[in-house]
Amino acid sequence: VRDDLRALVDKLGELSDWTDGEGRSAFDCPLEEATDDPEIRRLDAMSLGDYIESLGLRREVGKLFDPALKSAYGLGHDRVSAWAGADFAADEAFPADPGQGSLCFPGGNAFLADNLVRRLGPERLLPGAFVTEVREKEGEVRVGVVTGAKTRTLRARAVVFAAPQFMAPYLIPELPAEKKVAAKSLEYTPFVVANVMVSRTPPELAYSNQLYGDFGLSDFILADWAGLREPEAAPLSRPNALTAYWPLEAKERGYVLSGSSLADWEKKIVGDLERCLPGVGSTVTGFYLYRWGHAFAAPVKGSLFSPARQAAKRPSRRISFACADVEGIPTVDHAMAAGLRSAYEIGRLLG
Repeated sequence: VRDDLRALVDKLGELSDWTDGEGRSAFDCPLEEATDDPEIRRLDAMSLGDYIESLGLRREVGKLFDPALKSAYGLGHDRVSAWAGADFAADEAFPADPGQGSLCFPGGNAFLADNLVRRLGPERLLPGAFVTEVREKEGEVRVGVVTGAKTRTLRARAVVFAAPQFMAPYLIPELPAEKKVAAKSLEYTPFVVANVMVSRTPPELAYSNQLYGDFGLSDFILADWAGLREPEAAPLSRPNALTAYWPLEAKERGYVLSGSSLADWEKKIVGDLERCLPGVGSTVTGFYLYRWGHAFAAPVKGSLFSPARQAAKRPSRRISFACADVEGIPTVDHAMAAGLRSAYEIGRLLG
């Protein structure tokens, strides 16, 4: 497997450096800016495991990427599109040097949210509001909103629907049939995230710690790592939080949302942590759980360049769609690409 892994990494290096006659790379964001070379696009029609086998390599090599793939996409090598999987694996094998193309937001996604609030002005935002309906009528869009006990209708020249596609058929009564079918064709994987509070920091941890083997957890992150000047030299006596990730298949959504309790998840997650960090269970001081029923629109094989995704991406008259799921890959950069595209669509609509 070691030799096959080396051969796969060499192949990923070739794909990373490859460009077509017009200078387009094999992988890009948004997807439409990548090459349309049939051989490269063909990767989307197979799983990463299938692709590894097509190279004459052992399929087991794909398992080495599973913790990272499942954490990022909710899928392992056996189901993820080879286009998405190879793009991801190439980034893992050849990370950008700091300052040479890598990008990090201090504070994570809050960096984006803070700047949006500052740019828009807080008086233009409705926190704690629930949208109940988006309806086009008489050359405008009317949005039903509930805030507290009050119901009202907002009128707009156009709307950016920056929510996952699975909500669209329920919130937009006049959504065209083609787009309803497209929305329902996307597969959303559920995801459980836990913050496990510990009284002292386990030794020899990295920022992101991936679990290989028979674990439900894909990985966990040491919460204070990014804020420390020398994390490996920090005292182990300090309290900490281990942010743990447990990806699941779409068919397990019912179990995630209603078939399991907080106690069930604490037993599972602390149990997995105890197996790889013996003794950590006795240091647990708190356990916080978040269950994402539709965490990711998973890039399953055949989904990225499918007619259904293209249909989901298209605007519906005065409604534009700006969520990572319509761009095909559930990452922040694809969400940003969707937002930029949507802004241009609305700009053209309004002249």
